Amino acid sequence: MKTICCTVTNDIVTDQRVLRTTRSLAGMGFNVRLIGRCLKDSPAVSVNGVKIRRYRMLFNKGPLFYTFFNIRLFIGLFSRFPSVIWSNDMDTLPACWLAAILLRRPLIFDSHELFSEVPELHGRKKIKRIWIRLEDFLIPRITIGITVCESIANYYRKKYNKKFYVLRNVPYQNQVKMKRSDKTKNFKNRRKHIVYLGVLNMGRGLENMILAMNYLKKIRLHIIGKGDIDDKLTGIVKDEKLSKKIRFHGRLTAEELQGLMPAFDLGLSLEENMGLNYYYALPNKLFAYIQSGIPVLASNFPEMKKIIKTYQIGKTINASKPKELARRIEEMLTDKSTYKLWLGNLKIAAGELCWEKESEKLKLIMKQYL
Repeated sequence: MKTICCTVTNDIVTDQRVLRTTRSLAGMGFNVRLIGRCLKDSPAVSVNGVKIRRYRMLFNKGPLFYTFFNIRLFIGLFSRFPSVIWSNDMDTLPACWLAAILLRRPLIFDSHELFSEVPELHGRKKIKRIWIRLEDFLIPRITIGITVCESIANYYRKKYNKKFYVLRNVPYQNQVKMKRSDKTKNFKNRRKHIVYLGVLNMGRGLENMILAMNYLKKIRLHIIGKGDIDDKLTGIVKDEKLSKKIRFHGRLTAEELQGLMPAFDLGLSLEENMGLNYYYALPNKLFAYIQSGIPVLASNFPEMKKIIKTYQIGKTINASKPKELARRIEEMLTDKSTYKLWLGNLKIAAGELCWEKESEKLKLIMKQYL
């Protein structure tokens, strides 16, 4: 049985793409080892057929973390002699490339985002330059690449003349029969519930979502997730006196989400144009809304627009002020006939945009290594 080592710098627990990928690889017959990080508050995690190793690090952020993690990762990879090395994102690629070169093994690079274009690097020219130089050196030397959408794949293909496959970050199809109330019943008069699901970081349009609630009646905003700007967002809610209209749920388990999500009337994915990484975004939350049967309002960016237009499951919006955003939300939640059409189309989209179908692409990619 061939061994494949998958590597990632996070603590694995919340990285559904990595968990799904390794589970599928194990199902193909690979002996899968997954290497990640263990933080002080990291809960236990297990995947059927996958051996997991998590490193405790003295440094947990910044250059020292990336340096020492890659040193430890290289030692771990070199001592295991895997048949295939799988690097998730740029921050594991240095160690994976060096191990692949010395062991003469194929190197698969799975890019979950356009790393050098993430908002966290905006205004940090020296740090960004380092990551760009690493990309320019390492990506041409991988065996094959995988990424989350066609726009990022095309970017890498043109820049590095390297083959990149697209493996979208879609969830498993929701097989649980959920109690869904008739969302079109008393449609115009009842209270509506809208939701943001995801990390609470800069550039996600969260501030505008909150401020838009000043202009909306009989609508409640639910924010599910944790992140770097939690305190800032709760401060805005307090300053604007919107605590009765907005609820922060924090981070929820998959089971909790499964029971809660179908009750929402509209899902928001309003990334801001803070570089190509967000402009090309095809966020997990978009597919989570689809699997839960929730119409979507998303930024008018190419990948999200393509999904929404193809399946007719909602609308897109250009960068807008809170009042304009509120007007679009109200339009979507008062047009009963269009809303009913979206609900029907979501059932079709959920059957197609799921890991059960997307993982067939992974099988085709990995055939050459079995």
